[in-house]
Amino acid sequence: MENIEYSIIPIIIVNKEKIIAINSIAKELFNNFEEYNYSLKSFVEKEFNKKVFVNIKKAIKENKEKEIININNNLFCLLEKYNNDNYYLKLYDISYLKLQEEINNLTTDIIIITRTNGEMIYGNKSYFLLLHANKERNNITNTFEVNIKKIIEDIEKNGITSINIKFDVNNITIYISFLIKKITIKDKEYLIFSGKNITELIEYQKVLSEYLKNQTIIMESFEILIKNKSIEKILEEIEKKIIKNMNIEGIEFIENGKSIYSSTKTKYYYDINFSPSLDPEKKIIFRIYLKDIKFLLQNLHIKESLIYIFTNIFNTYEKIIFINRLKEERDKALKADKLKSCFLSNLSHEIRTPLNGIIGFLQLIESDNVKPEMQEYINIIKESSERLIRNIENILYLSKIETGDVKVRKQNFVIDEVIDEVVKKYKKSVDEKKISLELILKNKNKKLNNDREKIKKIITEILDNSIKFTEKGKITLSLEDEDNIIRIIVKDTGIGIPKEDIKDSIFEKFFQSENIKSKKNYGLGIGLPIVKKLINMLHGKIKIESSENNTSITITIPREL
Repeated sequence: MENIEYSIIPIIIVNKEKIIAINSIAKELFNNFEEYNYSLKSFVEKEFNKKVFVNIKKAIKENKEKEIININNNLFCLLEKYNNDNYYLKLYDISYLKLQEEINNLTTDIIIITRTNGEMIYGNKSYFLLLHANKERNNITNTFEVNIKKIIEDIEKNGITSINIKFDVNNITIYISFLIKKITIKDKEYLIFSGKNITELIEYQKVLSEYLKNQTIIMESFEILIKNKSIEKILEEIEKKIIKNMNIEGIEFIENGKSIYSSTKTKYYYDINFSPSLDPEKKIIFRIYLKDIKFLLQNLHIKESLIYIFTNIFNTYEKIIFINRLKEERDKALKADKLKSCFLSNLSHEIRTPLNGIIGFLQLIESDNVKPEMQEYINIIKESSERLIRNIENILYLSKIETGDVKVRKQNFVIDEVIDEVVKKYKKSVDEKKISLELILKNKNKKLNNDREKIKKIITEILDNSIKFTEKGKITLSLEDEDNIIRIIVKDTGIGIPKEDIKDSIFEKFFQSENIKSKKNYGLGIGLPIVKKLINMLHGKIKIESSENNTSITITIPREL
């Protein structure tokens, strides 16, 4: 049998003669069950009419599984078989359907309904499961510390109110946030308590608070990483200045099963595992020794800080290994006459690793409240770091093109989607400079069978240059198609390019025009050389036209290679 107390619908369990059981809502709706001596006939004929009883008796006699019986305009019942002898009599009153609607409109875990004096008439399953069976529930004040009088005053003033409650269940602290409304049914007033269990949120806030306290520890670890170049010396300093202050007994550094550094060992430990990107077969373990394994489970902020610290130690370890690997590769490259491309490839990794660390920590700092001037400095560092990473990647990419490592890969794609991706990438930059970027696609959903990534790179480099050297006005990106070719045209109202530079030098590596040199934030001069080489690989053409304050670049590419 279902627990009828969990239902907001009035339910009466009956047989041919007797009322067997009723829930609280039914008791609230009908007050005279004892008066009728729990006689089904007496109750139905008195509360409704003889015809309703006849219909109920007939349905039971005919052994029907379900039968809907109308009582009046506002009330009907569903007679539903429970077993051979007993039936559920579920009463659907319009007023109580209104109550259901009120409850359904509240997103909640816990529902409690009381009279205005706090006397409880209903609690849903979540409420009973939360409190188990160790509380008196005849009045809400027996369960929670609530001021019914103040709640009603607040509701009369504001129409609705809310309270947060802290209480203990079996030595566990629970936090509930209640939204409370007052409704009227059949001239009786009730309070609906709609509760949300916010225990996890409260606990998370506590953990977050502790985690933020540990940011100083993390920054101290970075200072140690910067000052020391030996992994053993780094671990010694980390243990002496940081780990011991976190109630950690000792640490051990294990490489492929061999202990490289070790201090105090205990019975309990926690492992943080890594695999070097340059040598995936190698296994690195930082082992944290503890007095009690429960310590980390009870102090999640400590665990997170340890993972963060040792992740950065591992990155430094990789850097040390990488520098040694770089020296080896340099010697090989000198012998094979490939020093330039190998060095640039490794150098990009060498520089990108600390730059990614810088950007990551800037994002961490941004999550705290910082002063406006400090936020400006953070933005400048982020922008400069991202620009430097991009320049490094372009140097590497140009080197790969020149050594023949960049190959053409054909695929079917829609050019509009590529253009949309590039334009979305630069939306923030355009907005910050307060210039407009207009997109003109004469024929949409144009399909190509070409190298998608190289075409995306071409558009990116050209649009990046236009945004960089346009301080006011607008940029227009157009797409046209004709027979078996497409044209991508980028026009801007920037600083322009002298005619002699367009003719002689603009596609040379590291070239900077004189009028560009006079501007801030000019690049390395490798964007257009990359564009030119990629267009040649795709059997396309590029045309540049420019005046003092206008530049137009037209790219012509075959639809199919």
